[in-house]
Amino acid sequence: MAATSATPSTEAAASLSRHTLACGLLLGFMADRLWADYGPAPLTLLLLLSTFCGCALWLARSGGSRVLTAQVLWSTVAMMCIGMMLLRDTEILNLLMLLSLPTTIALFLLQRSGLGLQTSEPHHAVTVGLLLFTSILARSLSLLRSLSLQEQVDHAGLRRALLGTLIALPLLILFWQLFMSADAAFERWALQLQCFAPTLPWHVFSVLVLGWIASGVMALAWQPLAAERDRFRVTLGATEATIVLAALSALFMLFAGFQLANLFSSPATNVARSGLSIAEFARHGFFQLMGITPLVLGVLALLSACATQLWYRRLGALLLVCVAIVMASSVQRIDYYLDSYGLTVDRIVACAILLWLALCIAAFAATVLRQHCGGFLALAASMAVAICLILTFVNPAAIAVHTNVSLGRSDQRPLDLNYLLALGPDAVPALIDELPSLTPRDQCTVATALIATWSDPMRYAAPEQRDWRNWNASPRLASKAVHTNATMLQQACPP
Repeated sequence: MAATSATPSTEAAASLSRHTLACGLLLGFMADRLWADYGPAPLTLLLLLSTFCGCALWLARSGGSRVLTAQVLWSTVAMMCIGMMLLRDTEILNLLMLLSLPTTIALFLLQRSGLGLQTSEPHHAVTVGLLLFTSILARSLSLLRSLSLQEQVDHAGLRRALLGTLIALPLLILFWQLFMSADAAFERWALQLQCFAPTLPWHVFSVLVLGWIASGVMALAWQPLAAERDRFRVTLGATEATIVLAALSALFMLFAGFQLANLFSSPATNVARSGLSIAEFARHGFFQLMGITPLVLGVLALLSACATQLWYRRLGALLLVCVAIVMASSVQRIDYYLDSYGLTVDRIVACAILLWLALCIAAFAATVLRQHCGGFLALAASMAVAICLILTFVNPAAIAVHTNVSLGRSDQRPLDLNYLLALGPDAVPALIDELPSLTPRDQCTVATALIATWSDPMRYAAPEQRDWRNWNASPRLASKAVHTNATMLQQACPP
């Protein structure tokens, strides 16, 4: 296996260690000042991520990394994920973007550790997870140790003193805080002593802890990483693995038979058979059905190296067919829900997740099921990030507005204006576009709500929402749309 970076000399490694620790302390200081007393905000995350990626790229270049292009690519994708949080103001979309961030880091680490995207197998996800976890906990300690082990010992005493101080300082701060909490007299004396900066120990501790974490992760950009390909493989024999697959196949065939009965029956029949209402039938078990797919793929991936090739292909294909039937049942349930209650942002996200799971099944059948395990993990993760970015870019709130107004116009179901108005700023331009197609009464309701809420979105905003760290493009675009169409909105609701 080819190495992905040159091994630095002892002197160069010590220099890179110093730079990594300095960059980590910079990140720790920025995180403490921007985040610790305020909480997470999209612009804060983007600033921290940009600084982190910039420092990591500089360190990788200094360390002679051979995957610098891949690092630039995945850094750009990571910043796009966080940047999308500045474009949309929908909570579930921002959550998906946050989940995409560690996925991009994992994809980079696959290349950085020598595994590669085309040769990565499902069990390598465990390798990458442990690599990242141990980096957060212990890699910064190896950076400090490399400074004390440098061959040039001109200032060995100073370095040892600095190393001891850096290790002792967080412990002193921790026990200082514990002693203050344990004894009231000591706490009064300590507060008098630190009256000039009551929160200084906490901020120092915060900077050191956050800097420790940032340094450990940032060291992955230049330190040589050893890939452990076979460490986490399942070691079951072929007979045991075949029995497991056969038992699962029998159970899934039984359950798939029930789902086939639902697929070829009318909605009224299915609802009557279940004894539930349409809404309860659509919701009942929906997330469990979605969760079945990744669990089955995980089991099949773990058993791919155990069962005999012939039986693995046959039983694995049978399981995937059953999973596809279960997926079709999930699609049917959400279709019932959409027909009865219209489209919402959450249901659009659920459809996107179903699409991703369907693509994962197809990718699994084309790779792991054919005993070509390489590439499935990276392909599934890349598709997840791509779907999250596309989903945020197309603006689900606007899609929900256009779809529900269209259905309401065709008298298929009543229009729920309260929900559309509660979608937030992402829905405002779409509501203005659909305003002429609404009834006069609905036009007045929508126009009044938009003018009251978005003529000056900061007027009634909480103080934390006015902070620059919470900047978001969506409320500004909503306010601009309201001001641009002010005449039409005012005419929609005459006095």
